[in-house]
Amino acid sequence: MIIGPTTSTDDARRITDILVSHNNLHTPATTREPFCLVVRDESAVIVGGAIGWTAHRWCYVDILALVPEARGSGEGARLLAAVEDLARSRDCIGVYLFSYSFQAPGFYERHGFTAFGQVPDLPPGHVQVWLSKRLDGNAP
Repeated sequence: MIIGPTTSTDDARRITDILVSHNNLHTPATTREPFCLVVRDESAVIVGGAIGWTAHRWCYVDILALVPEARGSGEGARLLAAVEDLARSRDCIGVYLFSYSFQAPGFYERHGFTAFGQVPDLPPGHVQVWLSKRLDGNAP
């Protein structure tokens, strides 16, 4: 066998299919359903948004970002609420994500998320904080 890099999206899709096939033997079959929500200003310029996917009745937020000028205005809370609404519409029981210590773990905690794990020195000198929030009313 040979191990080496690839730039082929077909190769990446095949690797994903291998894992999904294995997972579906042990859980109800599911697929990743991507999402992308955008926040636009009055001129229709994108000033932020959220990107992620839902699978296994959970919503993963890969990116949630706003330009500096839009922060602190309530737009982040509205965007996070929109993600939660989307997750509920897809019958998700929760939302999970990570934030770095220099980003916004406190923001997520103020909106009901609970930290469940940390990776120190990722990146060096900071902490990667994993957070989740149940949407179904069950305890974390």
